Amino acid sequence: MTEPDLETLPDLELPQQLPESGVDVTELPVFDVCVRFNGRSWRSLKVAAPSPDDVATIMDHFVANLNAILVQRRYPPGMCTWSHNACP
Repeated sequence: MTEPDLETLPDLELPQQLPESGVDVTELPVFDVCVRFNGRSWRSLKVAAPSPDDVATIMDHFVANLNAILVQRRYPPGMCTWSHNACP
């Protein structure tokens, strides 16, 4: 099995908004975030949450799950991170 290419974005489908479903988020503010791979912008997401602290909690869990998937695909740990605001 070959090592993954760290310069190419992984072939994973990311949602456009979190939470994805099952929660009534119409009354919550929506925050822009940037999911990053290997330090580069990967995808802008919108996160509906009561506060920036809640956004951080949601994104920390989301990125931890992405990193677990990437490790299973032989990527080094911690390749995926996030930052506030949409990707440039």
